[in-house]
Amino acid sequence: MLKYFFLSVLFVGISYGQNYGNIPPGTLKLNDSLFIDKTPVTNEMYLEFLKSKDIFWSMGKHEEIKTMSSYGINRADLGINSNAITKTHLKILSNLANQEKDYFTHPEYRQFPVLNITKAEAKEFCLWRTDMVLLLWAIKSENKKQRTEYPGVIKYRLPKVSELNDAKFHFSKSGDAIRLKGEAQKGLEIIENPENFYFYNIPEFTQAQKVYGNNSREQEPIEVPNIDIGFRCVCEIIE
Repeated sequence: MLKYFFLSVLFVGISYGQNYGNIPPGTLKLNDSLFIDKTPVTNEMYLEFLKSKDIFWSMGKHEEIKTMSSYGINRADLGINSNAITKTHLKILSNLANQEKDYFTHPEYRQFPVLNITKAEAKEFCLWRTDMVLLLWAIKSENKKQRTEYPGVIKYRLPKVSELNDAKFHFSKSGDAIRLKGEAQKGLEIIENPENFYFYNIPEFTQAQKVYGNNSREQEPIEVPNIDIGFRCVCEIIE
């Protein structure tokens, strides 16, 4: 069964059993104001984003979240049925029924990096993720004092090329930067429950026009969406 971290925490109260503390979920600390994803965004994470768009999140909701309190939010007040059957779930069920192994939706590939999306879609994911983490912290904080245990204002976004270079250097020094082999899509080597900083054999979107890294074909793709390009987020602590 697919698990959805942000939606399940917000609306059901189930987590993956991880104790994140005040660190942005799924990230490693690069410096005092910047955290970076351990791996590129996975199919499972992106499916969660699409489910959220089906049943909860929109640009209108994004504007509404800006006006919400940063603490004392009750998940029941958000008005969402997390068990709703969505277009995304119908596609997943259809694929399973037909025994298809679609790269994007089949559970076997849930921890593989999401590919074949546009840079605009990657940026929208970052925006959604910012909202979900802020809501998560607002739910976990019963009062203003508890809310001070978490960063005040954050922003998930695509990384700069320099930030990816810094992360590669920083985590290589500590022995925590690992490059995995294999060809996109289904031939990639995948790590379950990653603890270190991983690069896959795929290029990644950045804030610049240029992607970061070459794919397994030793070519730098320039067309989007492209079956070889993935992305990861950084979380910037603004205050």
